[in-house]
Amino acid sequence: MAIVSLEGKWIKVNHALTKITGYTKDELLTTNFQTLTFPKDLDTDLSYTQELVEGKRDSFEMEKRYVHKSGKIVWVLLSVSIVREGNKPLFLISQIQDITDRKNSERILKQMAHYDFLTQLPNRRLFEERLNHAIESADFNKGLVAVMYLDLDGFKKINDNFGHDLGDLLLKEVASRLTACAGNKDTVARLAGDEFTILLPETTIGNAKHVAERIIDSLSNKVSVQNIVILNNSQYRNCFLRRFQYGCQEFAEIC
Repeated sequence: MAIVSLEGKWIKVNHALTKITGYTKDELLTTNFQTLTFPKDLDTDLSYTQELVEGKRDSFEMEKRYVHKSGKIVWVLLSVSIVREGNKPLFLISQIQDITDRKNSERILKQMAHYDFLTQLPNRRLFEERLNHAIESADFNKGLVAVMYLDLDGFKKINDNFGHDLGDLLLKEVASRLTACAGNKDTVARLAGDEFTILLPETTIGNAKHVAERIIDSLSNKVSVQNIVILNNSQYRNCFLRRFQYGCQEFAEIC
């Protein structure tokens, strides 16, 4: 709990707030809530506070972040009401609840719902969401979207011969190489098993070809896991290129 001046200065704080922020009571009373508020949350907090002072609302509630004395980020649920004498605003009463554990749990659940556990790539659900958004955007802007699909030939044999643990390491290595070939706005996703997709929003045929050639070059280099050569696809590179160029030709004809 805290009593706060209309300008944001801490007037009175309790012990629970010192535990949330890491500051002593004396340290808090020499500063204001603006100083402790995470910069990206400050404008919203100040806007709501100004509406309280102007009489546009009697209270507000928001989730925001404080910067702990140690530098870590603390999520809180902030409830603020204003005390008036007649129409004159006097001070604010704030109730602050630490919700960091809840926010971390939400983040983990979101991660589990939208990202592949093994490779940390977007999963099928997130890929489809981004694909739909990219298509809508391209339709509105009269642009193009490219989608590439690939899987690993003979991956089952790798699992059978070397074990699933080594197969998992291979998938992580492939995921890393694909991500390195894609741009910041692109999405590399793992759909299932050894199936991957690459989404290029707002792209061109030339750029899609460039990315595909980078992927071919990257995956043509041998992949060694625990000193075992798992993939050595250099002999297949020309076949890959022919297949891709044929795909580009088909795509151009469709357009």
